[in-house]
Amino acid sequence: MGVSIVNNEVSLAEVSSLEDFFTAKLDCKYSVSAPFKSIPDDCDFYYLNELAKEDRKDALSIMQPLIWTTSPVWEKINRNESGDIQFSLLHDARIYGGRITKRTGKLHESGQLLLTNNFEFINASYGVLDGSRSLPKDLVSVEDGEISLNLEGLVDECIYLKGDYYFLGSLHRHFGHFIVEGLSRLWALDMLPENIRKEIKFIYYEDSVKPFSLELLKLCGIDAERLISAPRNAIIERIFVPDISYRTHHWNSRLQQLTYDKISKCITKRHVGSERIYLSRRNIPDRPLRNELEIENLFSQLGFDIITPEKISITEQISIVKYAKVIAGPVGSQMYLSAFNKLAEKILILAPANFCLPDDMLLSTCKPTNLHVVLGTCIDLSLKKNERSWGFEFKELEVLVKEILN
Repeated sequence: MGVSIVNNEVSLAEVSSLEDFFTAKLDCKYSVSAPFKSIPDDCDFYYLNELAKEDRKDALSIMQPLIWTTSPVWEKINRNESGDIQFSLLHDARIYGGRITKRTGKLHESGQLLLTNNFEFINASYGVLDGSRSLPKDLVSVEDGEISLNLEGLVDECIYLKGDYYFLGSLHRHFGHFIVEGLSRLWALDMLPENIRKEIKFIYYEDSVKPFSLELLKLCGIDAERLISAPRNAIIERIFVPDISYRTHHWNSRLQQLTYDKISKCITKRHVGSERIYLSRRNIPDRPLRNELEIENLFSQLGFDIITPEKISITEQISIVKYAKVIAGPVGSQMYLSAFNKLAEKILILAPANFCLPDDMLLSTCKPTNLHVVLGTCIDLSLKKNERSWGFEFKELEVLVKEILN
């Protein structure tokens, strides 16, 4: 049996109360007001090297603060965004599990699709990676902006999942993507009534979950035994579907920060040491900072504890960062740990001039933190990731860092 449908997103009936939402017999949605936070003017950028046009010609605009911090570009990045986030309820929804691979434009290789029982799209139907939505090319085709479903061979071979499910979407295997995207649908957990919460299962797209992800999910009340990997093709009796509360590279929201605060609150162990923390990348092969040891020594002399996060558990990482007054380090996923901090007066990030995405800024917008980004030389994007070295003229950096910290 084959199905081919040219489709736009369906407009679900909207209910005005959570009571109506959780007792609804038909598909519906509940809207939560969560104004997006994304203001480039809220952070300070320092350019220590002249940006040669040749050095940055291969870098996307979203990677270059010199471009994306300008008002017209930032407005373009966030066009068509509203201030409401949806919580949807679907009955007998259709889900297709898998991982996002080989992504090109609006399509990825296979899996990661959620549809209503009538094969209609909702806002959460798409796979999400790097803030971009995509669809599996084995199940759909996109031509002239129109979406066609090609479900031949899949409609008859599905399994039925009885009971209530909560949609987690993609949990991602990459640390940084999990922190900003993998946690982006947890904001509605505390809305679940107790009678639903105690029996509900949590469904995600991939076939496995990283240990650090399991630790954080458990802190949010999601035990591993209730995590269900989405089959290749299934129908779910009833599924609660939160939209994302954070769009990578584009916007953050108070709902995302509530999740970070919930996790942080569960970790009570306090780091014994300095309130100044430098998060090192010296053991990470990609995008090496040429003079990192010299730079680490500078920060050590300025009273920073030098931490290599990958050597300790995720809960230990958060316990160290949680109470820090100043957090510093080279740009990278480890700096996303600042999301779990509420006390930092300053966050200082070192980055190549042509590789600094907006996410550190987005994570800082939900708290009273001063973000400072110091930009060094460019990386050569034509090289392998472990060959893309970059750095600073040390004396210039030393003077500026001391000025920022004073």
